[in-house]
Amino acid sequence: LPQLNMNTRYHLPLALWTLGIINFFMPFAGFLNYFATFIFWLLLISHLIECVILKERILSSTDAPVKAFTMTFLFGVIYLVSIETRAAKG
Repeated sequence: LPQLNMNTRYHLPLALWTLGIINFFMPFAGFLNYFATFIFWLLLISHLIECVILKERILSSTDAPVKAFTMTFLFGVIYLVSIETRAAKG
C-alpha cells in the first residue's frame, strides 16, 4: 500500500472495526454476519497480540504510551510501520 495516502490506509481498518462493532450489537443476516464476526475477532486478537509482543517498540514511539497502544490496537502494522519511519528519520 505504499502509493496510498496515509489517511487512506487508516480508513480501511476503521471501516472493518466499524463493521464488526455494528454486527456485534445489531447482527447482520447471512454471510455478512459471519464475515463481520470473523473480521472483528481477527482484528481484536491480532492487535492485542501485537500490543503484547511489540510492547517495547510501541513504548519507543515518540507518541505518549496511551496513544501509541491505542493506535496499535486500532491500526496494527500500519501504525507500527509509521513508528519505524519516524525512528529512522529521528
